Amino acid sequence: MSPAGIVRIVGDILCEHFPRMTRYVRFCSCQLNAAITLQKLTETNPAFCEVTKRCQSDSRIKGLPLSSFLIKPMQRITKYPLLVQKILEHTPNSHPDRIHLEEAHAKAEEICLQVNEGVREKENSDRLEWLQTHVNSEGLSERLIFNSLTNSLGSRKFLHYGSLSKTKSGKELVGFLMNDMLLLVKPVKPAILSGQSFSFDKFLGDSFKIYKQPFLLMLLNIADSVTDSVEFRIDYDNIPILLSSPSINERNLWLKKLNEAKQILIASEKNQKQLMESKKADFGACGRVLVFVMDGRKLQTPKFGKKAVFCEVSMGSRKQCTPVNESPDPKWDSSMQFLVKDIQDDILCVTVYNKGHYSPDEFLGRSEIRVSEIIQSTKNSRGPLTKHLQLREVQTGVITLKLDLCLFDTN
Repeated sequence: MSPAGIVRIVGDILCEHFPRMTRYVRFCSCQLNAAITLQKLTETNPAFCEVTKRCQSDSRIKGLPLSSFLIKPMQRITKYPLLVQKILEHTPNSHPDRIHLEEAHAKAEEICLQVNEGVREKENSDRLEWLQTHVNSEGLSERLIFNSLTNSLGSRKFLHYGSLSKTKSGKELVGFLMNDMLLLVKPVKPAILSGQSFSFDKFLGDSFKIYKQPFLLMLLNIADSVTDSVEFRIDYDNIPILLSSPSINERNLWLKKLNEAKQILIASEKNQKQLMESKKADFGACGRVLVFVMDGRKLQTPKFGKKAVFCEVSMGSRKQCTPVNESPDPKWDSSMQFLVKDIQDDILCVTVYNKGHYSPDEFLGRSEIRVSEIIQSTKNSRGPLTKHLQLREVQTGVITLKLDLCLFDTN
């Protein structure tokens, strides 16, 4: 502060205090729930209304309702980047406070990003929990937990929702788009929609049931459609499904969201394949092992869904999988090859999974065999080695492999 009482440097103070505001991230994340709870109490609890009116009449409150105070922290936090930016616009580059203000601006923007992400995550979680409590998913081949991990994309994300109808029959549906699937549901009481647009609050007391098995985005194709129509077509497993939106704008938004979700999924799958291919590169191998995955016996029964078993075979960071087999005692007869880098340290690992469509694959046991053990077992014999591997970390299960090891001549 100058002798005249003018504050010339504030950036350092802001830098010190902005990190302390991260405690408001959770407060702001609950903003929507707070507003809904306040509305409900105002409409149903006379005693609560009486208390809020008495508080509002206090001169210190200046007539503001409780809702204004609940939203005040979020309003102020989101204004800080703008306020600091305004100060920066009037602060010369040579001013001693310039570097502190730039740091303060970055910290303020970071808090805003955290608040916005927190709000999105809370809203995403609340909507997935709404589906879990309001949508009956009985009859599916696999248990469906909405607020959980997907099979390959990490946490499930809620992307879009809205009222839809079957184009030919006019049957009213509600669509929910997530980052791994499209879900169509119908109300248990058919008359409750009656052409209304869907919202989570409006149908809080109603129940729905799944109209068709969820459409996995990887198997879903979005067909081109006429731009001046409310109709659009999706193809799932080569079966066309004609849907209609309430308006052309809503139809266009559905197509946009579906295509964006599909592109993100394709990009993720592509990145995973590129990563796997990069791990297959020749790294100065001293041999190769040909693995023939024959069959499995007495495998553990999956906890959720029907049996759809496959084996993941790995050596180090390199992985290959058998096809999925749905029989009780699966026969894969699947071959794959791995390069050997170190005959003493390399280990061939076999992990058995039950395929999950709406959740991560279910673990059904694992086993392993060292390359050095293969060498030792074939020292006095010719031809492939047949091994019956007992699965570990589970109560039952045996996998049969046929192994053919070839060491390269390094001379």
